[in-house]
Amino acid sequence: MVGRLEGKIAIVTGGGSGFGTGIAEKLVQEGAKVLISDLNKDSAAKVAQSIGCEYLVANATKRSDWEALLKKSIDTFGGLDIVVNNAGTTYHNKPTETVTEQDYDLVFDVNVKSIYLSTNVLLPYFLDNKRPGVFIQIASTAGIRPRPGLCWYNASKAAVSVATKSMAVEYGPKQIRFNSVCPVVGSTALTHLFIGKPDTEENRAGFVSTIPLGRPSTPRDIANAVTYLASDEADFITGGWRLESSMFKKKPQIKNLAPLRSSDRRRLADQIITEYKVHIPPVQDLEPPSSTPEQASATPNNPSPALSLIRTSLLPETCLSARFTTHAGANATLVSGTIYVGAHPGQEERILWIQYGKESRLYPTVYTLWQNPGLVPLLHTPDFVVDKLRTGADLMTPGLVGGPPWPQNAQLGSVVAVAGLEKDTVPIWVGTCKIDISSLGRVQGSKGAAVEGIHWEGDELWTWRQTGAGGRPSPDRISGWDKRTEESTNGLHQLVLDDPEDEAQDEGGVSLDPSVDPKVNTEAADGNQPSEPDQDEESTREPTTAEVDDAFLAAFLYFLHSAKTNNDPPHYGIDFPIQPSFLIANMIQPYLRFQNQHYNIRKTSWKNAKKFIKYLDKSVLVKSKDRNGGETVILDVDFDDARIKSFTPYKLPKPKASTATSTNENSSSAAAGADPSLGQKLAIQTIYRASSKLVPDLIPSKSTYYTSSQISGFVKKYVENNPSLSENTSSPRFIRLDPFIANNILSSNPSASDTRILAAGEIGRDVLLRRILEDDHLATPHWLLLKNSQSYDPEKPDPGLKPKAGASPHVTITIEKRTGTKVVTKISGLEVFGINPQILSPELQKKCAGSASVGQLMGGKPGVMEVVVQGDQRDVVEKEMGRRGVDKRWIVIDDKTKKKKNAVQYWKFSRLFSVHATSSILETSIPPPTPPPIPIPNLATFALAHALRRLEEERKQRSGEMGDLQFAKTFLTSLDNKPTKYQPDHVFDPKTFQLRTPYTLPKLSTPPHPSPPKANQTSIPAPGSEAAAPSVSVILKSARNPNMTLTLTSLNPLTTTVQSLKESVQSHLGGPSVVGIDKIKVLLNKKPIPPSKKTIAEALEGSSPGGTEVEFGVMVMGGAPDPPPQVTTPVAVTPAALDSSPDTKPRPTSEMEGVESTLSDPVQPGKASGSAVLESPEFWDDLQGFLGQRLRNQSEAERVRGIFERAFRSANSAP
Repeated sequence: MVGRLEGKIAIVTGGGSGFGTGIAEKLVQEGAKVLISDLNKDSAAKVAQSIGCEYLVANATKRSDWEALLKKSIDTFGGLDIVVNNAGTTYHNKPTETVTEQDYDLVFDVNVKSIYLSTNVLLPYFLDNKRPGVFIQIASTAGIRPRPGLCWYNASKAAVSVATKSMAVEYGPKQIRFNSVCPVVGSTALTHLFIGKPDTEENRAGFVSTIPLGRPSTPRDIANAVTYLASDEADFITGGWRLESSMFKKKPQIKNLAPLRSSDRRRLADQIITEYKVHIPPVQDLEPPSSTPEQASATPNNPSPALSLIRTSLLPETCLSARFTTHAGANATLVSGTIYVGAHPGQEERILWIQYGKESRLYPTVYTLWQNPGLVPLLHTPDFVVDKLRTGADLMTPGLVGGPPWPQNAQLGSVVAVAGLEKDTVPIWVGTCKIDISSLGRVQGSKGAAVEGIHWEGDELWTWRQTGAGGRPSPDRISGWDKRTEESTNGLHQLVLDDPEDEAQDEGGVSLDPSVDPKVNTEAADGNQPSEPDQDEESTREPTTAEVDDAFLAAFLYFLHSAKTNNDPPHYGIDFPIQPSFLIANMIQPYLRFQNQHYNIRKTSWKNAKKFIKYLDKSVLVKSKDRNGGETVILDVDFDDARIKSFTPYKLPKPKASTATSTNENSSSAAAGADPSLGQKLAIQTIYRASSKLVPDLIPSKSTYYTSSQISGFVKKYVENNPSLSENTSSPRFIRLDPFIANNILSSNPSASDTRILAAGEIGRDVLLRRILEDDHLATPHWLLLKNSQSYDPEKPDPGLKPKAGASPHVTITIEKRTGTKVVTKISGLEVFGINPQILSPELQKKCAGSASVGQLMGGKPGVMEVVVQGDQRDVVEKEMGRRGVDKRWIVIDDKTKKKKNAVQYWKFSRLFSVHATSSILETSIPPPTPPPIPIPNLATFALAHALRRLEEERKQRSGEMGDLQFAKTFLTSLDNKPTKYQPDHVFDPKTFQLRTPYTLPKLSTPPHPSPPKANQTSIPAPGSEAAAPSVSVILKSARNPNMTLTLTSLNPLTTTVQSLKESVQSHLGGPSVVGIDKIKVLLNKKPIPPSKKTIAEALEGSSPGGTEVEFGVMVMGGAPDPPPQVTTPVAVTPAALDSSPDTKPRPTSEMEGVESTLSDPVQPGKASGSAVLESPEFWDDLQGFLGQRLRNQSEAERVRGIFERAFRSANSAP
């Protein structure tokens, strides 16, 4: 029969013994021609003679020996096809800190360097001859599942596996395959080194018990695997890969936690009790005999105290649930299921139970077993086997100790726990029986797996917790798991019966511990009764819904009775309105007859505070009102109600003494629900890191962080070191620009203000500092969050404080609507301030008396959570943030419930009417969304303001040729001498320095007009003169055609008749042939102007035009086509015209027709000379006011005004 490797040529290193001999022998049997190498000549010669192959004494860590192996293979067999890197070694199993450098070099030279040399020498042969080849490395399971005491051996074998995968990818296209075989420990000369003990039958048995097949690997096993990989049957296999069978060795993906409903918790607890056959102690063993049949009988709605406490011990009241996914099994199958999280008294939240897929069975974790002794059968195994179990291995049958007899409940499929011999009462491993262990006899010599692992101390379920990571170490001893008492135990004997406080379910009120007397069991057993048996019985049993309803109503009446007794009318010390959260926390919970987890709002028939308030309203006890957002508040209480007057107070229970060591609210505790962020003191320090543009001229180093005060000091020092910067400036606050400031600071991410500063040639000191700090290209901001006693010293910074780049953090509170009118509050950004959302959520649930949940922040990084609370709870959240050290400045509120303003549609025009002492103020209106331009007093001001733009442009070209003052003189001279023409229908836009229409040039009064009054300031007419009529200029815009506008202007348009407006519109729409005058209606504020109103002034009677916005409209009956845009200016009629008949129509004229204005023209009506206007001081005041609006900096406006005014005075004073 032809072998699978017939005609193949192979090299096997380390072929003189162990795995190498077995591999070489198998390759020869399959027809291959084999060359083995070994350091021991006698062993190599003996093997070669026995199996019929060639040998060569060679060291796998030397290049020359690999070259000799290649030469001998080619000379003897004519080529090479297969390379098996089997040579390997290790050191004695020992603590890693005792490993010598010689040990380290040995394992990496033999295990890793030998493979490097083999590929470095042999790969060129395969590539040059275009010959396919196979490289097979003998790695180890230690590289996949490391063993203690062999750290660097494990690392070397892991390197072999990674290198094999890398070369498989690289050389696969060239038909050279790389694979690795990972054997478990076998019977070789190195076995005693792996065990770390003498290679005896007893020591080997314990080591082998961790192997799933119950036996070590043999050379034959490895040879079969190598033969297959070397054959053509595996020609499509390249790249090593491994299999894992443990479930939670890798971190599972856990979704959002959600509170478990009380009914679901009881159902699951009863399922656990039934499945695990938990023993329920009789009532008389826990408390005195019941005095009534109702107390003696236990039902699902009225369970016995023992059943209730056992339920709580198995699944605490604060239990949460979440779905999870992970990969398990040999094929890495995706597995999903549910975890149940809870906190036992005095402990933090941990995963307590696991449920897989659709399987109904729940598996306990070690935390549940530590709390509930005797829940499952307990098996034992040697401690060194326990170490192997923690790597994910199954427990083999020979690894069982302590029997026979074995636990009776350890049958096929049963859940069992495993403990070591050192801590024989502490379960640290959970699994299911693969065989019937209870029927086993002596297990020495047995084979096969006994228990399949599910979870153990040290896996990812054990490590998980809501705040940070890290599992809780196992205790040294748990008395309930004592082996001597376990044989007679059929269920639970020692349960922790403390009842944890209900924080996740309680919707409001203060947190009170259940008053369960720890001496109840002892006193009952001794025949002594507690001092208040009725109170204890009522506080431990679960009440009915009707009883909880009565308790809540009685508590509210108790509060009202107490308030009426101890305070004065009319409100008796109560502040209205009463919020739902305040009602539950301060008026109900402290006055309940029983203080335990059964009495909370969710267990009433109302289920929430809102329905409870509605019930009180219907019973005519209070008056309530629904606010925006769906919140219901109490506005008043009827203190004369008979139920309040006749109420008889009852004895309130005493809260259970706290066992916490802290004495104040702000102390942290390990107990479940304790919030370490309460009471913390936070401070945010902003620091900056300078860019290379500022170093070293201004700031010493770019690697050091500086505060704003330090940078301010650097700026001050820079100015002091350069005295010329403070010379010849317009103000002591300013400094002159130098090349460093202009090129390095102002040229970094330049803006329009930088251009103005460059044109002015100087900059304010405060502006320079602000320019540096606000530009990320100059100073990158970083922030530090300082907690409690931490502080930041800029001179000696703490290396433990690591600044973070970017803007300082903040908490975001978002108010938004969901499903109609339902409003929710979303809180995010908590983690950076040390606030745990999972802990904050139940706290807000109580404070807000509504549901709260925690979920992944949409659009945020994985792990960044947000808390969602029902209702608009911004005030409550701000208060809770303050208790946790978060300043209000760090809170951003985004209210998305506010309605957006609707845009006005249809034909409209609006105008702000202003009253001034003269009629020379230009009035314009630009349709939205374009902002209106700033009014300009006269043409000279307009020309000079427009010149600023030219000044900025020409300043760049004339940079350095002349100063500001000289340039201003030159420019003003050119304005006054050159005929610069401006169209009178242009308007200057101060935002863009552009001209836009419409513009109406008013007449210039003589002498020049005074400054216009400030906003909201009533103007006073000049002595002996009458106040001029308000002037207006309006624009009518078509909503259907934005390009269609109608401009109506006049020097005194308030005297314009409504008839003239109609004629203007008629002319605008195409004349009488298109639309009749009777079909045009003029509207004021969307209402037709009555026929009795002849002019605009009459239409506006009764309203103050100063600062009043009105809306005119034009409605064309029957509609009309939109003609091309055109402008028609109605004439301002005289009083005589108003006295004429309505049919008298003034002839439309245009006072501005054909007018062009130049600065060199003499003063004429409607036109003005620049020189004449600039003589007036009022003009410069107007200019400064305009510049102040334009530059938004009054000091800068004053400086620019001074430059131009000095230039003008200097130029005009010359002969």
